[in-house]
Amino acid sequence: MKRYLRLIQLIVMLIVILGLWAPAQNCPDNGLVKLGTVDAQWEYKNEMLKISFALPEGWYWYDYLAADKKYLRIGSDYRKMSAELFAADAGPVLDLAQLKKLPFGFEPVILSLAKLEDTQSVIASPQEILDTSISLRVTPADTVDIDQYLKNFYKKIMRNAIDSPEVRPGKIGGLDYQCISVVAPNRKGLTVHNLFCARNFGCINLLIRICYLTESGRSLIFDACQPLKLDN
Repeated sequence: MKRYLRLIQLIVMLIVILGLWAPAQNCPDNGLVKLGTVDAQWEYKNEMLKISFALPEGWYWYDYLAADKKYLRIGSDYRKMSAELFAADAGPVLDLAQLKKLPFGFEPVILSLAKLEDTQSVIASPQEILDTSISLRVTPADTVDIDQYLKNFYKKIMRNAIDSPEVRPGKIGGLDYQCISVVAPNRKGLTVHNLFCARNFGCINLLIRICYLTESGRSLIFDACQPLKLDN
């Protein structure tokens, strides 16, 4: 009996060790994370992630680098955004070591779009507008197990919820990802549907947040993001 018990304990320990070891990432603390740039034709490019996105006209780009946070209408004068975002070279970068030190909720934005009922070229905003929007952020990838990454993320945003979210595959434009759904009221008391999606890029995870109030809003986002693609 003791022999069988020891064998069972050994098997359990081996499963745990392999489960911890298999998805682990051996990522250095040095290196730069490129946040991407926008050119004169309003195309977003990120050479590190090999992502390009011809931004949809009629939508607004969130200028996350500006001291006075603002939205710029896509198709208007791109030079009104922070100069670092439309630089001809690499654009804004972040040390991987610095990225690892950022607390939860402060993941750097690399792209954020909102559908606003306005025609102004610049709209001042103290915070991101989330009713009909999509934003892309980058986080360190300590594991290549995206399902587990999303489950851990869910526990943080839901404050240590004991339930586990359903992780589903998704696709927007040419980008495949894994996704969880969270429904919550906004400050106006309206029900907002949130899709939190992720994709691994080596030592970096791309975290996508899609927010909408209605199915028509969801369709607007997915239609507008059809040009989002991975470059070979």
